[in-house]
Amino acid sequence: MRSLVLPSVPESVSVAVEAAEQAARESGLGEEAVSRASLVVAEAVANAVEHVPPSSSGAEVVFEAWTDGDALSLRVCDSGDGPSAQALETAALPADLLQTHGRGLYLIRVLSDHVWVENGCLTITIRERPA
Repeated sequence: MRSLVLPSVPESVSVAVEAAEQAARESGLGEEAVSRASLVVAEAVANAVEHVPPSSSGAEVVFEAWTDGDALSLRVCDSGDGPSAQALETAALPADLLQTHGRGLYLIRVLSDHVWVENGCLTITIRERPA
């Protein structure tokens, strides 16, 4: 298992993405799955950073990655409440597609093979998809 405790700052996004890509490649996933893992981790960590600013006491983001059979599992937890299961289930693209916010949970849901919220953490499963 790979585990990182990162400060709740924008620079942590790239650190987590690099770790996710490395874990995906080491698990034997192909480039399409590596790209999906990269994007969902970028969105999840960016959401965590945005909703738990560094000025909050103990603001941090925990990133974990592990292989479970043929799947890569990823977990992103923040020191706040995290997203709600309902927000994840109902996430949609914004009506104005030029809007720069509001699509993170939607992308996480559609790019993951399985995703759920538990104790304020997003846990994501990435598998190879048929061509």
